[in-house]
Amino acid sequence: MLDAIDRQLIAATQAGLPLTREPYRALAVQLGIDEADVLARLQNLLNRGAIRRILRDSFSQWHGERDPKLLRSFEGRLPVSGGD
Repeated sequence: MLDAIDRQLIAATQAGLPLTREPYRALAVQLGIDEADVLARLQNLLNRGAIRRILRDSFSQWHGERDPKLLRSFEGRLPVSGGD
């Protein structure tokens, strides 16, 4: 069962991640929760099949073209989808 924050998080990410240097922090501020909670909830939603993927491609492209070091700094922090 999805709680209210999970539903808000899904709605907030349907068009992709915010195009900021710290997208998960931006989502956390928007939802009034911690960044770690955003990451954990997204991973949990992926694991449960409630969401299929996070639009990391647009995030990676936008940030990677501008700052490859920044993109590398997110390795291990981006939720990983199950092969989608």
